[in-house]
Amino acid sequence: MLADCSDIAVNSKEELAKQTAKLMVIDESLNTLESRTKRTEKFIKRLRIGVAGDKLHLCLSFYICLNCILFIVLLVLIFAYKK
Repeated sequence: MLADCSDIAVNSKEELAKQTAKLMVIDESLNTLESRTKRTEKFIKRLRIGVAGDKLHLCLSFYICLNCILFIVLLVLIFAYKK
């Protein structure tokens, strides 16, 4: 009976070692996934800032072009009324 108990203990120890190894692999995978998630979040944050800057530049460019067009229209109207 003592031999059976020692065999069960050895088998249990081996199974625990296998499960511990599996858990370590899972833990490493989770750490890798977590670091990738953090990098992705940082990238998205930088992208949002860049897109906001691009929108600002687009709006400013639009208003500058609109002002140029209005200036040209006003010049044409001034010269047309002078004649």
